[in-house]
Amino acid sequence: MRSASTSARLATVALAAGLIVAPAATASAASSCTWNVHTPDVPAGYVTFNTFGAGGDYFVGNGRDQQWNTVPVLWHGDDATVLDTPGTQGGDAYDVNADGLVVAFDREQQRPYLWQDGTVTPLAVPDGAVDPVALSINSSGTIVGSALVGGVSHGIVWSADSPGTYQDLGTGQGWLTLGDVNDDGVIVGTTRPDELGPGTALKGTAEEGLSPLFDRDDLNESNAGQIAGPYVTGSVTFTEGYRIAQYVWKDGELTETPPGFRAAQVNSDGLVAGNQSVDAAGPGFLGAGVWQNGALSPLPLPSTGGVGVRLVTDTGLIIGTSPTADPDTDDGRPVPVTWTCD
Repeated sequence: MRSASTSARLATVALAAGLIVAPAATASAASSCTWNVHTPDVPAGYVTFNTFGAGGDYFVGNGRDQQWNTVPVLWHGDDATVLDTPGTQGGDAYDVNADGLVVAFDREQQRPYLWQDGTVTPLAVPDGAVDPVALSINSSGTIVGSALVGGVSHGIVWSADSPGTYQDLGTGQGWLTLGDVNDDGVIVGTTRPDELGPGTALKGTAEEGLSPLFDRDDLNESNAGQIAGPYVTGSVTFTEGYRIAQYVWKDGELTETPPGFRAAQVNSDGLVAGNQSVDAAGPGFLGAGVWQNGALSPLPLPSTGGVGVRLVTDTGLIIGTSPTADPDTDDGRPVPVTWTCD
């Protein structure tokens, strides 16, 4: 499951407003949890880290050293592994499934690849493609992303079983980016008339095609960034007042997130993890929280203070980053932090 903030192509979502209803959940409510916060180990020699994607008990991202060299990193519990890359200039790991199969990006070759158990396998890309990127992988090895072909963004789908081929889903209204794929093979993405035009959130499959997520007259723009089970997250802009809100979508119903809470991801049980403003009226997002069954509950902070929640898996593992307290790098550089429910 890919992080909603993985790629610069995905728009930053503005602060949401107006709780309507909460998504239903089949798991126990998050408010009944005792959340434990933990700081996993990090590879030696690297001082700042990002987290981009997660699946099962794994999560991935990157690490940078003092010279700003970047490497892809895989975490499993407290074990952190620097991943091999096809080239020699490092890279970024964007997502991982519950089997530990990673989709990553090689900075030298400027192309996506797969990593598993030390084996590196490049993914095929369209001829002449620029900025091809694989952002999400599901449990069966379906991979989605995008590539610029002739200066226009195409939605691209791969399979881990046949990395030497790809399926081009085209450009949609003129510009198409695919954001995520769930374990049933359902894809979400956003299409625009051009790179900067208003977005339309899409949902569908590679076999049957993508169609608009919303059929509403009160929306000026919509974006879809992440899907888990029946839930989709993204942002919408309402025509009236040009108001921007985050949403959780399920079975045709759009639900806005609560004031002061910025959703990062939802899992297939409807558990929404995100960042909670210390002052709902202010711009600061220094806290962390979960939202489920209408209840917004805080997550404990690590000793280092503020956090940025990024991910939540179907196992209930929540992942983010927090400024390091290491005296050698005590300048707010982020390290991973996780939460689990007892």
